[in-house]
Amino acid sequence: MRGFCASLEETQPVRSLCAEYRYDIASLLRVAAADSARLDSFYGDGWLAARDAAVSFDPVSSQGIMSVAAAAILDETFAAYAVAVDAVYARYNTMRASVYAQERRWVDAPFWTRRHD
Repeated sequence: MRGFCASLEETQPVRSLCAEYRYDIASLLRVAAADSARLDSFYGDGWLAARDAAVSFDPVSSQGIMSVAAAAILDETFAAYAVAVDAVYARYNTMRASVYAQERRWVDAPFWTRRHD
């Protein structure tokens, strides 16, 4: 946590905003994965995975998902729903690769090395 706070002190814009709005770190920080992922199946007998339960997008790409789950439930077009979610995820992966490819400042950093491969 000391390392994070020290880094925060070095960032003029963020440090200023934290001071202006009196933001404070209220608890210990923790690291959590924010990977991109998708289920193998989006529906089954008596269930349908909607939105983030079906696919998740990493936060760097700023990509959301437009859900068609309600229509699938009403029309019972679950196979079409699976095709639609797959298409959203495929478009996301293409866009994500493009976004990540644009960042070249830290090509040797482990985070970016994994994403440029």
